[in-house]
This record gives sequence, structure tokens and C-alpha cells, in this order.
Amino acid sequence: MPSYEYYYRSNGDCPAKEFIDDPRRSTIRTNIHARLAMLEKFGSGDIDTLIENNTLVPINNKRGQWIKGLYELKCKTWRIATYHDLRIDCFMLFNGWIKKRNIQSRDISKAIDLFSEYINKRGVT
Repeated sequence: MPSYEYYYRSNGDCPAKEFIDDPRRSTIRTNIHARLAMLEKFGSGDIDTLIENNTLVPINNKRGQWIKGLYELKCKTWRIATYHDLRIDCFMLFNGWIKKRNIQSRDISKAIDLFSEYINKRGVT
């Protein structure tokens, strides 16, 4: 059954969970959990549906190339970087941010850094 997990760094930090649990997010937390429930409902077998209904949007690197499996779980005012790890059939949640501009390079860069850290740690290809 497809699911999601929070990515925990070696030092114990968990940026996505910290973003969601932040008291300043209380007004959007229900919405975040509804989007996470969509990951559970549609799962990896129907990623195309999640993309079509604008729940997942591919994340591009600095050269404009899509990083396979790396997405923004999105809503109007927030984003959470997530990776679909085929080996464990699970969406890994990396970090979240409040959407303020069209492209938020620093938040995307942090997501890509956490993704790279995850790959190096888990040996995902």
C-alpha cells in the first residue's frame, strides 16, 4: 500500500515534519493533511492522476531538467518536496515552504540538497 514518510536527517532534523507541525501552519494544516491523504489514496500506481489534478508538480534542477521522481506536493499557498521511492513504494517528504513567488530557488535548492542526501544515505538510484 503506497504511503508517505518523513525524511529524517542524520542529526535528527525533519524539515517537512517541522514545517507541518509549526504553530504558524495551524490554518493550513488540515489542507496539508488532505493532500497527504491524496498521496495515500492514489499512490504510486496513479502518479499521472496526481500530476493531472495538480497535486504533484515535477521539480526541475538549476538546468531546467526534471529530477525523476522528485515533486512538489502543492496547494495554492504552500509546497512540500517529495520523492517517490520506487524501491519501497513510498513518498518521502523532504521540506516544505510557503509559496511567495513563482520560483523560490532557495527552497527548491534545499529540496534538491535533501534529496541528494537521501540518495547518498539510502543508495537510491
